[in-house]
Amino acid sequence: MINYTITPSAVNHHLFTVELCFNSQRDKEYQLTLPAWLPGSYMIRDFAKNIIKLSATNEQNQTVDVKKIDKQTWQLISTGQQLSIHYQIFAFDLSVRTAYLDNQRGFFNGSSTFLAVSEVGEKNTFKNKPCQLTINAPENINNWRVATGLPRAKQTEKYAFGAYHADNYEHLIDCPIAIGDFDAFEFIVEGVVHHMIFTSRHFGDRDRLSRDVSEICQHHINLFTEAPFKEY
Repeated sequence: MINYTITPSAVNHHLFTVELCFNSQRDKEYQLTLPAWLPGSYMIRDFAKNIIKLSATNEQNQTVDVKKIDKQTWQLISTGQQLSIHYQIFAFDLSVRTAYLDNQRGFFNGSSTFLAVSEVGEKNTFKNKPCQLTINAPENINNWRVATGLPRAKQTEKYAFGAYHADNYEHLIDCPIAIGDFDAFEFIVEGVVHHMIFTSRHFGDRDRLSRDVSEICQHHINLFTEAPFKEY
C-alpha cells in the first residue's frame, strides 16, 4: 500500500504539507512524478510549480538525495527498505483545478497534490497499488470537516478527518477533497446516499435542491442502468 498524509500546516500562508511513504528496495532507483493534467480537464498545466521544499528520508530518518530531472519529475536511489517523501504545496488557486487553502476553507485535487511513484525501468509497479490517504485537521481550528468521494476507513466517521482509501493512484486523483465549516445535506436515489456540500455561505432551499437534483441523478442512473458507487 502507498501511504499519503496531508496536513493544512499553515492556513494563512496557503500551505499544505504532504508525506508520501512506500516500501522500497535498497539501491533501486525510483521516480516521483506529478501529472500535468487533471481528470475532466486535459489541458497541459504546470501543477508541479506549486511544490516546494521537497526532500526524502529512509526508515532510519537519514536523508536521501533527490534529483529533479524535469519540471514535474524527481529521481532518487533508495538507501533502505522504506522511503518517505516530504514536500509542501502552495495552495492559492480559487479554481477547481488545483488547490486552495486559507483560514476559511481548503480544497485540493489529487492530480495537483499527490506525487505518483514508479520504479525506474518497471511499468505500473506502483500506480496499481492501493493507496491510503490520511487527512489531518489544521491546528487551532475545531469546526472544520472533510468532504470527498474517497471511501472512508472503518474507523473514520462521515465528514471526519482521518483515513481514506483508494483502489489505486488513478482512483486517488479522481476524488477532489474539500475541508472547512461547510453545509452538508443528503438525499437517496436508488438506495444510494448522495451528499450535497456547500463550502461557503448560501441561501439555497435545501429541500428544493434535494428534490430537483435527485431527479437529475435518477435520470442518469436509469440511463446507465445502475449506480456504480455506494455513496456519492
